[in-house]
Amino acid sequence: MSLSAALPKHARKARGKQRKTWSNLAAQHGVSTRTLDRWAENGVIPPPEYINGRKYGDPDYTPRRDPGPPSPKTFPQSTET
Repeated sequence: MSLSAALPKHARKARGKQRKTWSNLAAQHGVSTRTLDRWAENGVIPPPEYINGRKYGDPDYTPRRDPGPPSPKTFPQSTET
């Protein structure tokens, strides 16, 4: 039995928000860290928190998966008729 389980609920110290390093978060989602950077820039995920110069993110946050219209860079229009 842990010490905190023996204490009454009001006496337990609240834990801070759980965080994962940016690289561990990228591995969790199966993408690269650069993809996480792009997602943060586009508002798909919240921006990282910096602690001692390292990036951290919320491991419980699910990325928004609603793709917008395709960008012209990705899908160029054919000029042939």
